Parts: sequence; structure tokens; C-alpha cells
Amino acid sequence: MKKLILIIGLFIFFSCNENPISNSDLEYKYALAFIIKADSIRQKALLSYINDPNEKYSNYPKLIENATFQVNNVTMEYNPEIDDARFFNIKYFYNYYSDRIDVRSTDTFLLQIYSEKLNVHGQTVLPGDFNIIVQNKSVRWTKSKNAYSYLIVINNLSENKIIMKSTKELGINLNSDEFSKGLYEIEINAYDKNYFNYIENKDDPSGITGAYGVFGSVRTKRIVVNIE
Repeated sequence: MKKLILIIGLFIFFSCNENPISNSDLEYKYALAFIIKADSIRQKALLSYINDPNEKYSNYPKLIENATFQVNNVTMEYNPEIDDARFFNIKYFYNYYSDRIDVRSTDTFLLQIYSEKLNVHGQTVLPGDFNIIVQNKSVRWTKSKNAYSYLIVINNLSENKIIMKSTKELGINLNSDEFSKGLYEIEINAYDKNYFNYIENKDDPSGITGAYGVFGSVRTKRIVVNIE
């Protein structure tokens, strides 16, 4: 199944989730947004407090500072910063990071976050490597081990036009109404089960216990091609 994706990026999804929640449903007082990225040296996470159900996905999170935050026994450092989304004029927060998490020699990541009152655990399995093949207006890719879904971002570099589609299949066809001849950047994001369940099935929490949000992983590949 394919469908148009209006926004991308975990933190954008995290802040725009519209799942209603009442005071009686608020089981946790914490929220986590953390996606391990195979193509990034620096891994970033957002860990925040929830004081009110309406703040569960606030654009202005109350950051948690004094927590021990570990992935595969690597301690992440506290350093709040703001990043820009790649394709949109949107900013998002993160407050824990590490440049020492090994994403090359392992695909399984165990999460532990704890403090005097906080106890969060999680696990994600990173999707495997894959290749992209473009023939005429057909975009295909080889299967990524452990991937449950793919997000395709097609950027017309000549017209500055971006189209996004999600699918569980291993390819899409570009129709003439959407795509003209020209130079394109094609990006394929292979998402793990936790991220898929969070976005597609609205599971919250997903991949973690002890907090709302998600602990997942993604592998991204890009190529630039001329489509005739």
C-alpha cells in the first residue's frame, strides 16, 4: 500500500501526533523520541517531562536533564540543541546525543534510561543494507533485512519539487503527471518495526516501556539520477 506522507522526521511526527488523551489515560510522566540512524555518526534523542495530557506532544518540551541515558552500555551526553528538518522550515529539539554508538558492527540496540524516578527500557533492530535501482520511471530497491516499511523521498532538483510516498513493497512507478524529465535525488528510508508501529498503527509507546513515544531505527540511502 502506498500513500502520500505529508511530513517526515521522527521529531516532526512526535510533535504533531493528534492521538487524544485524557488525564485518566496518562500512565507515564515522560516522553521519548529516539531513532537510531545507520547513516549518522551522531545519534540524537529527545527526552521530556509530561505535566499535562495536552503537553504529551508539545512543540516546547520540558527537557529532562538529570538522567543516565545508555545505549548498548554507551552513555549519551546531555546537550540540548535545535535542528532543522531537511526539507521543511521546521525546527525540532533534542537533548541527549552520542558519537560513540557503533552502528556498523551490530544491528541490535538496547536502551536503558534511569534516574531517581525514571526507568525506561527499549530495544530496536536496525534495518540492513540495500541497493537502489532506477530504470526509466521505475524505482526499485533490494530488501532491507529487519525493515517493516519504506519511505521514499523524490526531490526534483531542477524544479525544487518534493514528493514522498510510503510502502511495504520493494518499488514504485513514477507517473508522468507527477514527474517530468530532469535530475532527481531519490532517497529511500528503511524503517524498523517500532517506527512502523508508531506511525502506521499509532502504537504509543512503541519499542519502549516506562515512557510514551518510540525507540526505533532507520537506514537511509540516496542516489542522484537523470530521469528521461
